[in-house]
Amino acid sequence: GSEKEYVHNRIAVDSSNVEDEETIPDALNADSELNSERKRFVISVEEDEALRQKIIDEVGAENVVYESKGGLELNITEEELESLRNNEELNSQVEIIEGIPVTINLQDSVGIMNVSQTWIKTVRKLNLTGTGQTVCILDTGMKLDHPDLSAQYLGGYDYVNTDANPTDDNGHGTHVAGIVAARGGSSGVAKDANLVILKVLNAAGDGNSGDLNEGLQWCLDNRETYNISVFTMSLAVDCASYPQYCYNTYCDSLETTTAGLINQAVGNGTIVFGAAGNDGNATHIPWPSCTQNITPIGAVDKNDNVASYSNRNSLVKLFATGSNINATSYAGGYTIKSGTSMATPHVAGMAAVINQYLSLKGQSITPEEMETLLNETGLQFNDAGSGLTFGRVSLLDALESIDSLSISWENPTPANGSSVSGDSAYLNVSLDSFEGERTDRKSV
Repeated sequence: GSEKEYVHNRIAVDSSNVEDEETIPDALNADSELNSERKRFVISVEEDEALRQKIIDEVGAENVVYESKGGLELNITEEELESLRNNEELNSQVEIIEGIPVTINLQDSVGIMNVSQTWIKTVRKLNLTGTGQTVCILDTGMKLDHPDLSAQYLGGYDYVNTDANPTDDNGHGTHVAGIVAARGGSSGVAKDANLVILKVLNAAGDGNSGDLNEGLQWCLDNRETYNISVFTMSLAVDCASYPQYCYNTYCDSLETTTAGLINQAVGNGTIVFGAAGNDGNATHIPWPSCTQNITPIGAVDKNDNVASYSNRNSLVKLFATGSNINATSYAGGYTIKSGTSMATPHVAGMAAVINQYLSLKGQSITPEEMETLLNETGLQFNDAGSGLTFGRVSLLDALESIDSLSISWENPTPANGSSVSGDSAYLNVSLDSFEGERTDRKSV
């Protein structure tokens, strides 16, 4: 089969979820049982089933951690790796790459962050609900026929099964999508925004950065077609199990392909959000959210306390509510989940609303300016664990700060012939013109 170059990223359901009763598959907890002498390696093998089976026979099925149509992830020793490399039949047809393991991080929250108050605001008779904006979600897919989400879905791709049907078979992606843009029985932050869905994680929540990069490229290629203005990724390395992939500084050099794609998106004016992770680490955050042009998001509870599970450090500027979030379920209806994975799509939805507002006014801001705006207008709080000050985002405050001009209203003075009728005001105003002063009667 043809070679496919990637570094692996492992994704798993968030174990800090306190109210979701779904059972975490045993395979997701396999890391604790790994022999310290074993390492993760990715074998790119595309759709050559005979070659795939030869590799499995060589290493043993028990050492296959993850399998997709693109390749295999193996948990093997250096000696077993050397045996693969010395197998001329196999080595001539595949590429072996050491992997980076990662894990996914797991609607009343819209009121806490002053989202619902913005929905009644209008510009050019349009409510500020994300209309015309599209969010790219890279996750486990979405329940495409969920009544709260189906109308918002524009398209996407499934890089796990290599087809154009990114259906969710895990639940994480549907929950994330609902936080961004549900409309119906629940309301997402940007309830009139559109969604493109890139399934880069399988039913167990596992994935690889090759598929992630493919998803990023898809959204870059289709940015103008769908007016994609926001990317959001609720996935990350598990810092507790793999501290070598968690950083207190930028980590672009760890995976330059991903960093390059992120840089391209941000260079085009698209903001990219990533979950800060759920290890309770106050000094380090995981790849890929430590990439310089990704905006990492931490989580607070509904009392604006830093969630016990949330990672944070000086790279993190923004926090959002992430605990006990009720949103759409891939089984239909709704479910409650917690984690930085839930905080991140809140901010992604806010960015879509802000972009709608700016577009209506013929304005734009850079992703860096968006991050600064949300930080400076958010609720500022001090975190004892890290000794840092963060901003919990507030959509209404962010929107109001964009325009410093505030308009105050006073009832018209009857003496000048002005009047109010229903929701219309008739004002007598003086207009300067080249012909001198004249008085016009205008309806506003």
